Amino acid sequence: MREDRDMLATKMRVRDEAPWPNVPEGMVLHLDSAGNQPNAMLVMGMRKPSAGEEKAIRQKPLRVGITTSDPLTWITVEGEKVSFDAPYGLGIVEKAEQIRTQLRAVDGWTDATRCAVTIVLVDSRDNTIRGLRYATLGKTWWSVFANAILAQPEHMTRATYDAALDADMRRYPSTQHLVRAAKIIEPLGL
Repeated sequence: MREDRDMLATKMRVRDEAPWPNVPEGMVLHLDSAGNQPNAMLVMGMRKPSAGEEKAIRQKPLRVGITTSDPLTWITVEGEKVSFDAPYGLGIVEKAEQIRTQLRAVDGWTDATRCAVTIVLVDSRDNTIRGLRYATLGKTWWSVFANAILAQPEHMTRATYDAALDADMRRYPSTQHLVRAAKIIEPLGL
């Protein structure tokens, strides 16, 4: 399974069609349970991203943050010309228990351990990949993330998720509001 996900990440190329149908505007966190470490992919949809926005995703400094708002956890990505946020609720995910098992192991990592994050920028008009970035985040970031996710309810109805999302969107009307409330913000490593 991890090989399939890694193969997907390594097979993606800028200007190719995205492997997901109809990527909407905004950001979605895909967290995979395959392999012995969590595998995070941040898929960002933008309508007609500019050359500057594409470069910001591919090459410029980006910071990734975590904001908790029970029962959801929010991931933020911000940098020059770009800012995105995505909610995550493990209780509505199909492979939740496998993901929980992986996240429980994070606290056992050495301080030097880093884990990969793949960032994919997709033009939502034609579903074309416009930017790719493979980077890492350190153990401290992953520990905060793991603890936030593990504190979430084991099961969540879609109605509960939607109500929490609506409440959070009123509480945090922009990515910058989420960033100000973040428990941790870390620059992406290479």
